[in-house]
Amino acid sequence: MGVLQRVEDLADRPEGARPAGAAGCRNLLPLDEVVAEVAGVGPTSRTVRRTVDAMVELLGPELPILERLPLDAIDEAGFPEVAEAIGMVRRGQVVRTPGYDGEYGSVRPGLRGPVRP
Repeated sequence: MGVLQRVEDLADRPEGARPAGAAGCRNLLPLDEVVAEVAGVGPTSRTVRRTVDAMVELLGPELPILERLPLDAIDEAGFPEVAEAIGMVRRGQVVRTPGYDGEYGSVRPGLRGPVRP
């Protein structure tokens, strides 16, 4: 008996069903990873750090920027490419690359390629 068979034996609900009272969830990417994808550099680069710091200074904390700040406000603050990428993440338009053999997978905005700021 394999693990998948055991999981299927224990599954008593149709796929996608949520139990009553189950907490909701949100899918987010860290702001530095979104900015890094837009800039085409690594998330620990100086460019990313400066951009994230400027965004937080102008727009407020990271979580509201990622979740609910109007995309127009991000665009008008001078970060149009980041606004586009955050919009994609909010809509679930992301690229998921699975991991394998001890390597982590990745999730990134579904941009067509790096957009240079």
